[in-house]
Amino acid sequence: MAFDQNMEGRHEKRLPIAVVVCITSIKRPHGAGEEKTYTENVSLHGARVISQRPWQPGEEAQVTPLKYGTPVRGRVVYCKRHEMDRYFVD
Repeated sequence: MAFDQNMEGRHEKRLPIAVVVCITSIKRPHGAGEEKTYTENVSLHGARVISQRPWQPGEEAQVTPLKYGTPVRGRVVYCKRHEMDRYFVD
C-alpha cells in the first residue's frame, strides 16, 4: 500500500479506508449541525474526514462511526478546500 504523498510531515502512515461517520462540533449541543459523511483515510491517531463546511484549526469535533464504533473526540489540525464545495478535515 503506497504512502499518501499529501500526508508529508506525518509520523505515521494512514490507510485509505472509507468509513461512514457522523461528525459534529463539540460546541454545538445535542447534535446540532451533525453531518453524515465518510473518512478518506485513517490511522491510530487521526483521520481525514470529508465535510460540507469549513472547520477551523483547533475546533473540537466528535466523530462517530455509524456501524460498530465508539464516538471519538479530536481537534482539527487543518481544513483544506476540495472540489465541489467539499473540505478535507484532518
